[in-house]
Amino acid sequence: SGTPSDTWDGVDCTLYYGSDRAASAKRIVIDQLKYSAANPDQAWTVARLTHSSNKKKDNSVVGRLAKAFVGLNEKRPDLVTSGNLSVRLVSNQQVAPAVLNALKGGDPSDEESHGCSGKKSERELLVASSGLREKDFEAFARTFDLSECGCESRFGLEERVLAAISEWNHDDARTALDHMMRFVRRAMMPEAKGEFITRQSILLCFGFSDSGALFPCPSALTRVDHPIPRAASRIVADRVTSRDQRICLYGEGGCGKTTALQEIETLLPNDSVLIIFDCYGNGRHLNSDAYRHRVPDAFLQLSNDLASQLRIPLLLSPSRNLDYPRVFKKRLEKASRVVASRANSALLVVAVDAADNSVTAANTRSPAERSFVHDFVALSELPRNVRFIVTGRTGQLPSLGLPRDFTLIEIEGFARNETAAHVRGFWNEAPDTWIEDFHHLSRGNPRVQAHGPGFSKILL
Repeated sequence: SGTPSDTWDGVDCTLYYGSDRAASAKRIVIDQLKYSAANPDQAWTVARLTHSSNKKKDNSVVGRLAKAFVGLNEKRPDLVTSGNLSVRLVSNQQVAPAVLNALKGGDPSDEESHGCSGKKSERELLVASSGLREKDFEAFARTFDLSECGCESRFGLEERVLAAISEWNHDDARTALDHMMRFVRRAMMPEAKGEFITRQSILLCFGFSDSGALFPCPSALTRVDHPIPRAASRIVADRVTSRDQRICLYGEGGCGKTTALQEIETLLPNDSVLIIFDCYGNGRHLNSDAYRHRVPDAFLQLSNDLASQLRIPLLLSPSRNLDYPRVFKKRLEKASRVVASRANSALLVVAVDAADNSVTAANTRSPAERSFVHDFVALSELPRNVRFIVTGRTGQLPSLGLPRDFTLIEIEGFARNETAAHVRGFWNEAPDTWIEDFHHLSRGNPRVQAHGPGFSKILL
């Protein structure tokens, strides 16, 4: 409300991240699309960007994008200050170096020569065309993104999209692309004005009513804000960083295996990625509608967690004819290259937490079913930067059927100093004698210390 009617005239597409509303989106990208089939080699100069064709001289490319910037800055100034607003020009034509120089502030010698001749510098032309004051133009220039200019032709883009889809998708690439293109074209028709392309509408486009079809086994793990540093976590992190590709972290129930995984994540090399599959599901692993143990559901979740966390194409669709372990292995190989491109030392770690619960759930079915864990641990020849971590209870280790190349690392209950660190996270003045008794009575078990009868009341 109160926004001028021509504010959004220069916007062809708006991308909202984290929400479908400008008021709550975590990031917003607005695009103006300019494609030239006749003159693909013509560059975007200051003159072209500032050219207006109307009487008001306010419909230049820069002028229209500046209006949109002002409109969003009024609604969400926080996005501008945090760098989460991008104003993009998307074109197959290159940007002249002088434009980039002018946006950065211009060449002082160039401005002096213009000042002597009475002509405006290219920076001044951009500011004048935007209709903004110099200070506001500075903020606009920081959001003005020209990195998508100079892209290849539509045919080249289509070939690259097809190539990417064919590498990741198990179905025909052309069919998948045509399906999505029809969906986008329909959404851009005049009669669709005011409608949004959302996550839900894309799911419906592919025949799914909710994300559960693609993420059938979401994690129910609770993050621990300040985990107690554990010696076992450091050992695992050191081993995966140095050489070991397959590790089993085992211990008694409640000794902190799940929390250790969260600590291990913080100890990995920079730019590493940890994906955790939650076999327990907050106790839902035995429910008949959970199926966390089943091969299709588990590998579908793992494959799509890879795509989601690394922001890589494409989400895997459920299919009766898929060899899920093989498809996951292929995606794991491609994902490993994405992680490696970030840093040579970065690792891709896939952890299966409480794996013995998956085997138990499979065995309780009538007739007994196969747990995905046995296919997971048997995957061979992992990429150089990929690591597997499996956690389980000590007494259930034989049920996992671990190959010989798994390194076994035991995690025990809290040591005396770890119990003290845990207690003093709640009660800083706890007497040493009290901590000694607490450690003895709880046998150093983290779960007992946190949830045992009487103990949690004392701590809280």
